[in-house]
Parts: sequence; C-alpha cells; structure tokens
Amino acid sequence: MKKTVEIIIASLMLVVMTGCGDASAKLSNPNEVLFSIDGTKYTKNDLYQQMIDYDAGDNLIKTVAKQVVNLEIETTDEITAKAQADYQDLLDMYNTDIETILNYLGYASEEALMDDLIASAKVEMLADKYIEENLDSLFDEYKPLLYKMITISTQENETETYEERAALALAELRDGVNFETVVEKYGDATAQSSAAETLYTVNSSLDSNVRSFLETVTSPTLSSAITAAGSTETLYIVQVTSTNRTQVKDKLVDYLKNTDNFSTDLYAVYFKKHNFRVYDIDIYNSLNDNYPEFLVQDSK
Repeated sequence: MKKTVEIIIASLMLVVMTGCGDASAKLSNPNEVLFSIDGTKYTKNDLYQQMIDYDAGDNLIKTVAKQVVNLEIETTDEITAKAQADYQDLLDMYNTDIETILNYLGYASEEALMDDLIASAKVEMLADKYIEENLDSLFDEYKPLLYKMITISTQENETETYEERAALALAELRDGVNFETVVEKYGDATAQSSAAETLYTVNSSLDSNVRSFLETVTSPTLSSAITAAGSTETLYIVQVTSTNRTQVKDKLVDYLKNTDNFSTDLYAVYFKKHNFRVYDIDIYNSLNDNYPEFLVQDSK
C-alpha cells in the first residue's frame, strides 16, 4: 500500500476585507447576521473578531498557502489521478464505508475530501517543482551522501576488547566481506549500527567525530575506526557508499518533504514571489509574534 495519506491543507474560511497601512481591516456588511443561537444573533464582524482572537496568523497562513499553491500548480489530469489514488488508499487503509471515513476525518462530503486530496497532491508537486529549480543550492546547503555505519563498544562476555573487535571488522571490510555480515558479527545492536544505506545531511544527529569525518568526504570511502566524542569506549566504522547526486537525490527529496524547516522555507519563497502583504495591523502583529518567517513583505 502507498504511504498513508496526510491531508496537508485544511478546509479554510476566506474572509473578504479591505484596508491599508496600519489600519484594521474593514468587512463588507459587518452587521450581516450569519447565524443565531437561542435568539442571540451573530454577525460577520463577530465571526471575524473570533478568528482574530483565536489565531489570525494561523488562519491567514493556511489561506494564503492554498492560494499560492493554486497559482503555481494547475489542477491537471495527473493531479486528479493522484488524488483519486490517495482516496482509494484511504478506503483500503480504513477498510470501511466512505461515510464512516468522512465522519472520522471530519468531512461533510466526498467532494470536500477530494478537494483536500487534490490540494495535497498539488502541494507535493509544488515541493517537487521547488526542489528541481533549486537542486544545486539544496545540495550545497544539506551536503547529502549515503553511508553505512558499525558501532562497536565494550560488551560483556566478549573475549576481545572493543578496539580489537574494531580492528577485526575493518580488516574484513577491507578484504571485501559483506558489510551486513560484518555488522552482525561485530556491531552493537543499536540503531546506528546498520547495514542499511542511510542519508546523511548537515542536520543528521550523529556523534560529532563521525560528523567531522563525513563533512570531509567527497567520494565513496571506508573510514578507519573513529573514536566516539567524550571517550566512551565506543568506536565507529563508517562506509560512505555514494556521493553521486543522481543516486542520493531520491533520498534527499524524501527527507526534505518531511522536514518542517524545508516546508517553511518553500512557502516563504512563494509568498514573496506572489507579493504577499498584510494590511491589518492585528493580523500583522500576530504573524510577527508567531510566524515571522512568513512575513516576507519586510524581507530584502
């Protein structure tokens, strides 16, 4: 089954308003009654003020993000097909009727769900577009490569010291023994001791001495035994398997799409491209306090 569908953009309430400078936005027909409860009438202005008080910045960012995505990515047959495939994934994942799924996810209709699935597909395509257009700078920024690593430390009931086990592991690797075999024979049972290829970027959480080694690598290579920072009777052996962009690209793209900072940077670029400006002083202050990265009108 494909990955679980994540609805990236929620259904949004759009408020039409006008204003300029440090003004407060003015609604058209602010006294228009929208609904009533027990005889108490609620106007358009009441609803707007509630939105401001709750989180004007969050509502605005979601609204603008949706508009930016629509400006950049058309609803093509490819997008529709992706949304339909994700819809089928939901049916398969929950294995129940559509009404139950809609109620669980909070949708009033299949059409509303499809709208968000289309929006989600468009967001993914926008990310692909941004990555393709900025691939060189992203490689320069994240410095990705693929590696495998063995962690070897002092263990109970071992006849050799951890240094001796590391030396034996290195000798076997240099003789061409399969990395997985060496990991099983000498490696600690830890997440950082694995024969699986792993993506390294400048944001990877690794021992500082391992990071220092990887920062210098420009081609596939096998490290010597790397002493863990802090002298914890632990050694690392790292095999860099690829620095080739074509081979590394797919893992980097997957990593970026699941990184919050990347999503923020992406939207900031397109907000600026489409001249996003905030005129209402209350919303501006909310953004400045909580989401300054999106307040691109003041960026140079």
